[in-house]
Amino acid sequence: MTLMQLNYIITISETGSLNKASELLYVSQPSLTSAVKELEKELGITIFNRSGKGVTLTNDGAEFLLHAKEIYGQYQTVMEKYGKGGSYKKKFGVSTQHYSFAVKAFVDMVKSYDMSQYEFAIRETKTRDVINDVSTMRSEIGVLYLCDFNRKAIQKLLSSAGLEFHHLIDCQAYVYLWKNHPLAKEKFICFEQLDPYPCLSFEQGDNGSFYFAEEILSTNEYSRVIKANDRATMLNLMVGLSIGANVACANFLGARTYLRLKKAVHTSMLVAVLCGIFLAVFGVTFGRDILLLIDTPPEILDAAELYLQILMAGVPTLLLYNFGAALLRSKGDTRRPLYAMLASGCINVSLNLFFVLALHMGVEGVAIATVIATTCSACLIVYWLHQEEGPMQLQLRKLAIDVSVLAYIARIGLPAGLQGMVFSFSNIIIQIAINNLGAEYIAASAIA
Repeated sequence: MTLMQLNYIITISETGSLNKASELLYVSQPSLTSAVKELEKELGITIFNRSGKGVTLTNDGAEFLLHAKEIYGQYQTVMEKYGKGGSYKKKFGVSTQHYSFAVKAFVDMVKSYDMSQYEFAIRETKTRDVINDVSTMRSEIGVLYLCDFNRKAIQKLLSSAGLEFHHLIDCQAYVYLWKNHPLAKEKFICFEQLDPYPCLSFEQGDNGSFYFAEEILSTNEYSRVIKANDRATMLNLMVGLSIGANVACANFLGARTYLRLKKAVHTSMLVAVLCGIFLAVFGVTFGRDILLLIDTPPEILDAAELYLQILMAGVPTLLLYNFGAALLRSKGDTRRPLYAMLASGCINVSLNLFFVLALHMGVEGVAIATVIATTCSACLIVYWLHQEEGPMQLQLRKLAIDVSVLAYIARIGLPAGLQGMVFSFSNIIIQIAINNLGAEYIAASAIA
């Protein structure tokens, strides 16, 4: 068994194809196949199942791959430190469930060290992946939540992976409410009072056990559940602003201050257009700089820049949809925004197939399809607002910004948007870490 053979096995498992692996390794496919067969014969196991669709790991192969990655990773570490160039940095990684306190602790720790001497990584991920990251030495520490319900199952997994659990803190449940929330003045809250509100939780993947839930009281039954797995800074800000427009219009409508309601409608839509144009110009102009800032691999930089620039050019229509849909929802109309979104999804899928399969376009085809679909949904929303009767009617000639109304919208919406940006900061850190691993890992992360 040689290091070269280990590298072959790792590359084949990552690509799922002998042909693709041979291209990446600059080795002929017959030579690659021969090397794998020799290793299988030497070890007395079958590492890969071969079929017309590619290769997949056997059970023995999956177990062998863990050891192969560990051995080859140590070899790479030695070469990085003692090989030509010697640019080795000490590495430290933390994998954690979705907890803001873990990110804050990580940031505080990083600040206390010389970052020119260390390479830090934080990975906010699923429960199973936290365990796998530490067991394969991808991360040195994992942060998990244990309770009486999941303790036995999680500790069994940790024991089988050769890991130990060390108690850090005991967490208590706290409730944070807006001061004007209907439940804010209650001395205590029971589950019956929470029934009208959705329960938000992080999904744990197709193979996730209910023991992997990272939220407290996860064993309770909830009538309304929303699953999430990702957070995006810019969209959080956009949605936060549209929330401000929604609340403002709902308040004006309820108070029957129709003049201010009319001003809110036209102020919101004009702000959507102006902010959209600004973001589009910024994204198109500085798209490449943004990608370089998050360590996008050179081999996909040009394609990523083209994709990002096309998407950013469509931001004005995205904002028009968000703001317009918020206005319709403020009067209790949730159906038409849903119809517009469904139409956009169907158009997007259809155009993706047409541009990529029929016209043989690349990433630009996918991006153009998204922009066209978003534009269609925005046009529907604008048309419906134009057909409204009364103070909610959108009239293009009356588009103007009322400073007092805009300040009211911003006062409500900006905190929500900024809160979303803070929470998604950890996602940016994770994306940078993934980008540093290479194009294959980026693709795998996007698919996952």
